[in-house]
Amino acid sequence: MSGGFPFGRSAAPDAAGAAREVGAALRNQMGGVADPPPLGLVYASASHAGEIDAIIATLKAATGVAAWSGAVGMGVIAGDREYFGGPALAAMLIDAPADGVQPFGPIESAAGFRAV
Repeated sequence: MSGGFPFGRSAAPDAAGAAREVGAALRNQMGGVADPPPLGLVYASASHAGEIDAIIATLKAATGVAAWSGAVGMGVIAGDREYFGGPALAAMLIDAPADGVQPFGPIESAAGFRAV
């Protein structure tokens, strides 16, 4: 990988299709690296919230990135696009030193999240 953070975005109405589209964009930008980055960040609109476990599984399979964090909200901003009031998914990969990434979790499923 070179130059910026690999990222992908999708406005596909179904979560599975959005995850495949975003996963493919990330994989294409990774450029065949031997070791994937240690962290991925995923942002989903509320319409995809119920499928977050499957989305993360798809992104893990597409990229080899094991640790994921992110948020679900009313809208998603990705690159030069803003998605509000409809389905959206975006993800980016963080190529930091492996010992510099220490997730608090793991949160194994959507049930592990709580509203604040």
